[in-house]
Amino acid sequence: MSGIAELIDAAIAGRLSAAELLQRLDALTVEDADAAERAREILARRRRDGAVGDDDYANLDAFLAGYAPETGTDDDGTRLKPPRRRPASVAEDTGTRLKAPHAPRAAARIEPFGDDDGTRLVRRDSPARGAGGAHTSGLPPRPGAAAVSVPAGSKVPAAPPALAPHDLAPGAIVKERFLLLEHIGQGGMGVVYKARDQEYAGHEQLVALKFLTGELQGRPEALRALEQEVRKTRELAHPNVVTVYEFYRDGGLHFISMELLEGEPLDRLLRRSPRGLPFADAWSIIEGAGTALAYAHSQGIIHSDFKPGNVFLTRDGRVKVLDFGIARAARLDADEFDVTVLGGLTPAYASPEMVLNLEPDPRDDVYALACVAYQLLSGRHPFDGTPAHRAQHAGMTVAKIPGLARQRMRALEKGLAFTRDQRTPTIERFLQELRAAKQPGRTLQWSGAIAAGLLLLIGGGAYVNSWLQRCATYDAQFLEAIRARAAQQRADAAYAPLWLEQGEQALAVEEFDAALLSEGASSALGAFTLLLAVDPDNQAALDGIIEIVERYEAEAQRLYRAGAIEEGLEIAQAGLEIHPRHCGLNDVRSRLAALLGGA
Repeated sequence: MSGIAELIDAAIAGRLSAAELLQRLDALTVEDADAAERAREILARRRRDGAVGDDDYANLDAFLAGYAPETGTDDDGTRLKPPRRRPASVAEDTGTRLKAPHAPRAAARIEPFGDDDGTRLVRRDSPARGAGGAHTSGLPPRPGAAAVSVPAGSKVPAAPPALAPHDLAPGAIVKERFLLLEHIGQGGMGVVYKARDQEYAGHEQLVALKFLTGELQGRPEALRALEQEVRKTRELAHPNVVTVYEFYRDGGLHFISMELLEGEPLDRLLRRSPRGLPFADAWSIIEGAGTALAYAHSQGIIHSDFKPGNVFLTRDGRVKVLDFGIARAARLDADEFDVTVLGGLTPAYASPEMVLNLEPDPRDDVYALACVAYQLLSGRHPFDGTPAHRAQHAGMTVAKIPGLARQRMRALEKGLAFTRDQRTPTIERFLQELRAAKQPGRTLQWSGAIAAGLLLLIGGGAYVNSWLQRCATYDAQFLEAIRARAAQQRADAAYAPLWLEQGEQALAVEEFDAALLSEGASSALGAFTLLLAVDPDNQAALDGIIEIVERYEAEAQRLYRAGAIEEGLEIAQAGLEIHPRHCGLNDVRSRLAALLGGA
């Protein structure tokens, strides 16, 4: 094995000529019939290690693939030396340095076109050769291309059949243009290859080619619809949307060329994160993907199959969304076949309306994005992979994510609503509600710091525990007082949804604003209090009121750290007017007052 590795390293470094490489392979193959294949395996390892670039790798690999010795024995039992199949670009002289051959092209079927006098023409400008060395193609000649006349009635030499999906492999050439270099992925609707676009002379042009496979290949209507959808998505120009170049047909092949990305799909990251990601890490992915979806919606395009496998994380930190329009095209023919078989939708991320094949709606993508966001933050699907329509029928609910802010949890729950009229209406709104919430635990974190100090001073935890319990009791008593105050107000239950929305919108504003929180009937506190008047046990309203008080404490703490003592003391006192016995507010007020000389 070490001899083969040294051989490959020498070829990569250019220290080995073509003839020398062939001679060494001959010698090794006498002892090891699989030497060439082992050489390709080592070459692939060198590429993964970064020892050889993509272009050189493709060239050397094609060279080794062309060397396919067959060994055997002569009549007298002598072992035969394997024959050598030299790629055309390798010279016979021993001093020629190894050059990278292109793999043989697969010629397309010839579809002759006629001249004015009925003469059939055959192009000379195509790289593919037919019998007798004539260049052949089914395409009209490019302007200025030479053509050879063939008398009418003459038989045009037959070309080899076009590639079929099962013929796809590195080294194959499709559309007389794209050299397949490497298989890089596979999904429900196709297989993806890294390829070199050979029409770009003088510089490297690498692309990704997605070949459609399976049942979709036999659905002409779906393929036509897909071509139309792909042409529409070519107009999507956004940094978070993968660039699509063109839809192609080549004999029995149908494929899409697109931007080549280096990195990994989101589903791979999720498999490595069974407990989810911190919000700050997850948010960059959620925001990038959501921004792509929102932009597509603004252009009249709905994804309809958003899922982790259609989100790609590039090595330079970008988020790219793939496969816009493909699911939509598959679903157009859904009366005749099962779109889940085609990959036209993924049940675990499909809204109930999608399963019913209703007209696509932006809220379908909201549901899918909420599923992915929940999975990023928790490490699992919100309904453990159960499709939405079945989860709805079973009465399943979304489990709380430990440590996630109440408002962020509510944002996820609204995005995951089973019916469109209850679901968050737009991607922008979903992102706003998920982003704007403040993380919980500010009071608990501060209380934890106080508790740690008390442990040091007192030397035990019993007092600390009773102190924390007392703070929780104060909060419960505060909420009971709020309920009692609300019960004295007259309110119309028909406005309950409006009050809830008003309160949550006020909390969604990141900057601290006392007027939005608790000054007047139109504030968050006023809205939540009215909601409690008609629904005393409304948990969203109770959580919202506690969050209002926590906002006051957080702002007072910020001003304390910034040295704005008088402003901080004013904010703390305003918060205590709402909740006079709040532990965190009382503590920060005491520290601020001490700095002002006991005020």
